[in-house]
Amino acid sequence: MRKANIFILLLVMIFSLETVCVEAHQNAEEHYEELEAMLFNSRNFHESVEGDVRKAVRILEYASTLCIDQFGESNRILLDELQKWGVKGIISNISEINPDESDPIKLAAKNHRTYTHQGWDYNYTGEKYGDLANWPGRKNIMLASAERVFDFSVLSGKWLFLDFGYPDKCDSFCALIYYNHLLGDYLEDINSDDGNIDRFNGTSNGDKIPFASDSLIPTDIFSELEKHIAILFEDQADSRVYDSLMSDIETLSGKARRIIGNEEGTVTEENYKDIGACVRELMDILTGENNHYSAIHELLEKEKFFKDVFPS
Repeated sequence: MRKANIFILLLVMIFSLETVCVEAHQNAEEHYEELEAMLFNSRNFHESVEGDVRKAVRILEYASTLCIDQFGESNRILLDELQKWGVKGIISNISEINPDESDPIKLAAKNHRTYTHQGWDYNYTGEKYGDLANWPGRKNIMLASAERVFDFSVLSGKWLFLDFGYPDKCDSFCALIYYNHLLGDYLEDINSDDGNIDRFNGTSNGDKIPFASDSLIPTDIFSELEKHIAILFEDQADSRVYDSLMSDIETLSGKARRIIGNEEGTVTEENYKDIGACVRELMDILTGENNHYSAIHELLEKEKFFKDVFPS
């Protein structure tokens, strides 16, 4: 009888653990699907590959989660995996990208965006927020992981051990992953049922870089995408695919900025539905879905760093 009770208890514990993992994993997997659609023109690319290729995909995805969405004790296992897979020069313990235990503010689902979603090049050390999440440490996880996968430094002749830093293509490739993730968060906001306008405006779950900003020199997801796409695909700037991609982003940015109508990028009841359509369209432009061309995927396939690891 006692053995039977122990067996039942073990089953309950296993089921509980599986339930927790699935719930935590589903949210991350949604981001991974959008990322794989953008990079590989397939939302389930990792399922079609194995070995080192599959590992390379997971390195990029796990690094993005740690860089952008880690808080508390979550995702410790992802850091262990990156270290096991040979990602060098990153934090050794998850506590290094969390607030000090004595700090009265803790990272959580409701506030972590404020400390990680303001922009890839944002200065998180300013007086307004403070670098509670150790952004340099988080950013380095993403950069070091991309370097591990693609050997950007070898291809560019910019050797890391001489302390020249990461090559520009590495930085902009990581920024592209970052903004794909943030755009996914905006999609989550417009599809939510719990006060979606507040979520979009950052008043209920943390600030993030504006989706669109109607200022003279806007800093928003559009301007950041244009900047980093230009760096990443500099050698293809005269191609038809590049020109079409940038034209699509520029056209949509003008429309979205006119709808927003303010520098802060906040929406109202009147324009919320229209700006939501722009969020969906921008993700479609990046992923090549819903009658859009897979421009980023095609451009990546012509980049040596990418096709050496992910041959078509």
